[in-house]
Amino acid sequence: MGRRFDRIEKSLSDLNSRLDRVEQLVQATHLGEPRSQRQENQQHQRFDERIEGVEGRVADVETRLEVGLHDLAQDVENQLYDVRHEFNDTITVRIEDEVGVAQSQLEDFV
Repeated sequence: MGRRFDRIEKSLSDLNSRLDRVEQLVQATHLGEPRSQRQENQQHQRFDERIEGVEGRVADVETRLEVGLHDLAQDVENQLYDVRHEFNDTITVRIEDEVGVAQSQLEDFV
């Protein structure tokens, strides 16, 4: 479970790094040599598309993370339920055995 979180965290970090690089490119473009309005619009459009793509991937990772965490929580809950019932069954059987032995010893004594 910890490794899964580490992989997800690394993926989010990678996506954030990519987004930072795209933002740096946008800033470098604005600070660089003058361009025509049409070239700037095309460049902005490409950057916007790339940013939307990265944001979509981040949203997808977050969704998968939520689903994965929900599934893990459900699995843990089911396992705890099973353990409780197994424990209760084991205790019940042991108590019944001890009561049976005690009754036998009492009957033998009387």
